[in-house]
Amino acid sequence: MTKAIDAVSKVLEPFANFMNNNKFMTVIRNALALTISMIMIGSFATLFDLVLCSENGLAKFIPVLANYSNIFTMINYACVSCLSLFVVFLIGYQLGEMNRQKPFITALLAMACFMVQLDTETLSGQLGAGSLFLAILVSVLSVQIFTGLMKFEKIKIKLPATVPSTIADQFNSIIPAAITVILFGTVSGVIITHFAVYTNDLIYRFIQAPFLNLAESQLGITIIVIAIMLCWWFGLHGNMAMKPVVEPLFAASLASNMTQIAAGEEATHFATKAFQHTFYSLGGTGIVISLAIAILFFSKREDYREVTKASFIPLLVGISEPMVFGIPIMLNPSFLIPFILAPVVSVNIGYYLCQTGFLKNSVLVFNGSVPIGLQSFMEYGGQWQSIVAVVIVIVVSILIYTPFVIMDNRNKNKEDANE
Repeated sequence: MTKAIDAVSKVLEPFANFMNNNKFMTVIRNALALTISMIMIGSFATLFDLVLCSENGLAKFIPVLANYSNIFTMINYACVSCLSLFVVFLIGYQLGEMNRQKPFITALLAMACFMVQLDTETLSGQLGAGSLFLAILVSVLSVQIFTGLMKFEKIKIKLPATVPSTIADQFNSIIPAAITVILFGTVSGVIITHFAVYTNDLIYRFIQAPFLNLAESQLGITIIVIAIMLCWWFGLHGNMAMKPVVEPLFAASLASNMTQIAAGEEATHFATKAFQHTFYSLGGTGIVISLAIAILFFSKREDYREVTKASFIPLLVGISEPMVFGIPIMLNPSFLIPFILAPVVSVNIGYYLCQTGFLKNSVLVFNGSVPIGLQSFMEYGGQWQSIVAVVIVIVVSILIYTPFVIMDNRNKNKEDANE
């Protein structure tokens, strides 16, 4: 077992360290996290539009409410349909700070380089999650190119020391910034000329869409969950390590669902934050609330029972660290298999519940310490099926964890006898 742990650690630890410590992964992760509040506002605007102004909502009985649907659609557009623009600015700003440049200059530069890649005739429809990969790529590359150019003193415009720093900084960076924008504009022009498509379409068609289709497949979401759980078991923060991979998927899926609902269609993407909260992070990473219940009913180990009692209330709002590090679950051979198996089985259950239409895909996100069950109910728009899903996940996970809790009792008895 020790040899197996060492072998997997050699693979996982460098990967997790890269994802956690690499500056590009850090700024991408932080930028996506900072957009959550806007996505939440936009998703609730969609909900209010459906409840108050749609023909199946309150407007059915009070027709005048239908006239105010544009209030919520405009809020949703501003908060969700401009998601890529927010991400470009946030990445450009943070990366500028890391590179010791003026962050507002790098943020605005990244936005300009991003905009020259888009079709100006349909600009309003290209600022959302469909351009997310392009936004990430352009913002990182533009700031790095600008930072490199700023090292050449001869291309900077020097102003006297008496000129205010705000103005001096602008003139100091104007030539490097101009070169950067021209470079990205040239790339865009060449792509349009030779491929008859805009850069955004090219990136979406050959990079973003295939990645999202793979990641949102049954096999893809299963692999993602296994990677997250393995990182956690080895003592690495799996959610943070995989966030740059998972968050663009969740954001794009949620934004697409909102667009489909606003157009009167069915939401088709299951991989959203609501899916994570319900099917593999319910009651904490690894669905350890089910382990806690199994321990309270079947464990004869007082140390486990005491840790579980102290951890149970945090588990009810999805905080699993006291349990994961208190038992501990990490590097504990007794719980490796169920810690991975319970979420894997649950996401596959969730996949089929969504694919069969029993549970309609989410158009809401609600982050924060919300009690389990209530969070799923809210994020899935008040569907009673979400409560059924929560019960199924908890019960199935208890059945998975219980044999290993009983087996751990026997192992403990043998250890005590040997001592």
